[in-house]
Amino acid sequence: MVQRLVYRRRLSYNTKSNRRRIVRTPGGKLVYQYLKKPKKIPRCGQCKDKLRGIQPARPMERSRMCKRKKTVKRVYGGVLCHKCVKESYTQTQNLLSSPPRVTFKQPPNLHNILVHPKLPDPKRIREEKPTTKGSYPCVSTRCSTCGIHLPATSFNSKVTKLEYKIPGYYNCKTNNLIYQLQCKSCDAENIGLTTGSLRQRINNHRFDTNHKDPDKPVPIHADTHNQDFQTCYTTKILRAFPKQCNSSQLRQWELARQWITKSRLPLGLNRR
Repeated sequence: MVQRLVYRRRLSYNTKSNRRRIVRTPGGKLVYQYLKKPKKIPRCGQCKDKLRGIQPARPMERSRMCKRKKTVKRVYGGVLCHKCVKESYTQTQNLLSSPPRVTFKQPPNLHNILVHPKLPDPKRIREEKPTTKGSYPCVSTRCSTCGIHLPATSFNSKVTKLEYKIPGYYNCKTNNLIYQLQCKSCDAENIGLTTGSLRQRINNHRFDTNHKDPDKPVPIHADTHNQDFQTCYTTKILRAFPKQCNSSQLRQWELARQWITKSRLPLGLNRR
């Protein structure tokens, strides 16, 4: 079977500016494929390096560009790169301690118009968090738990009078933990666990106390002192666990802490 060349133009020339090649299409035809012309970019008049900051463009693309993007301002001696401009000014090198530096400013684009860099406000820069082991407030502006979460490196029981160290660094945002609530007016305390953060669990206790839930020991004890949750209790984190720790393991640690601190009724507030 004879293969035929399909001419896409009436006159076709294989020149340097209009290069072409013969390719076979999926249908089996041999056709001419016209290659795109290489991109050109202005070069330095001395070292012949490409000028930085100028986007290269093909002849077809240059016809669609605005005049500002496809023109280069020419100075006496031709277009020079940054290095050649810096080396050409010998008088300024002798006058100044450091040679002049030529910088390029990026032209405005859509990204710069829509997005603006915002530096942090120095008034709102938070203090660095302590890295020592203990239970600390998160120092967040919207956290109401920080008011009753006092810094502590150990916890004790008001019944046994024994003190124990807190093994890690924890704050109000820590998850999967065992916490302690201590009454300011008496020796009562409560040991609890939560898979969420301490801030979420304390908010639940605060909600129950404000609504005077009759089925939970924390709001009942606050009602005996005729106080709200914020003025009645202080809290701290005894220990936190990794996410792989399941609820049954957390329950075992909670029971161990209750036994250590003797927080079960009638000495404490834990019912179970």
